[in-house]
Amino acid sequence: MTRKTVVNLLKLLLVAGLVTFVFFKIELTDRIITFDATGKQTSVIEGAIVGPWDASVVEFRSPDGAVTAHEIGVPSADGTTVQVSAGFWTVVKNLDLLLFAAGAACYLFSLVFSSIRWWWLLRVNRVECSIVDSIRFTWIGVFFNNVVPGQTGGDVVKALYIMRHAGDSGRVAAVVSVLVDRVLGLASLALLGAVVVLFFLDEFPEVAIGVWSVLAGVSLLGVVAFSKRIRRMIRLDALLKNLP
Repeated sequence: MTRKTVVNLLKLLLVAGLVTFVFFKIELTDRIITFDATGKQTSVIEGAIVGPWDASVVEFRSPDGAVTAHEIGVPSADGTTVQVSAGFWTVVKNLDLLLFAAGAACYLFSLVFSSIRWWWLLRVNRVECSIVDSIRFTWIGVFFNNVVPGQTGGDVVKALYIMRHAGDSGRVAAVVSVLVDRVLGLASLALLGAVVVLFFLDEFPEVAIGVWSVLAGVSLLGVVAFSKRIRRMIRLDALLKNLP
């Protein structure tokens, strides 16, 4: 048995172990959880949800067969509240397949788009990497973000893969491309939040002011950083040269 075969077998065992870990973390049983007035959990009853699990009033069948209606999230006279925890199969049974397919398609499109954006950054930095490899490394990063337990983020893993792919001469440029790609992703998310918050100015005026102030500041810094004329006007280059 060659070393490559052993490594591939170890990888398969690792993936199988991770999939098993995730499977046993999935809640399969429906539960009704009761909290007292202080927010402390007082009881958990396993059973089956009858009908939609995300309604304001949920019908629940307990193990003895009795069906009771529970108003979700609304405090009762003594201050207790009830929350519902739907099991995996209940969520699947109540799934809107059309909306799920549309959401999955949008998610896949966003991943492919971000992979192409990262590939473009690698190309600008003269790091040889195909679009297929950039998509593959992006999916590995997504896997580490969503499945693998621990504090290791997907960007770190993606950076390690592209560093090994780029070789010694392109390692720095490869890592920089990952960092810039992350900044662009955060900027896109901030811009999306800034647009959405415009529709809720009456409810979240402070949030709108904060988000748009940060975007304006970042945009101003970007203009200063990329404009040679402005840098000369404020003598920024001379100031940076005089720094120790």
